[in-house]
Amino acid sequence: MKNGYLSTIVFILALSLIFGSALAGVYAWLKPTIETN
Repeated sequence: MKNGYLSTIVFILALSLIFGSALAGVYAWLKPTIETN
C-alpha cells in the first residue's frame, strides 16, 4: 500500500513537472507573436 502511495506521488510530481515545462515552452513561443500583433 505504501509503495503504491509513493509511486502515485512521484507520478503526480512528474506529470506536473512535464505540464509546467510544456506550458512555459508554449508561453515563451507565443509571447513574441502576441507582442508583435
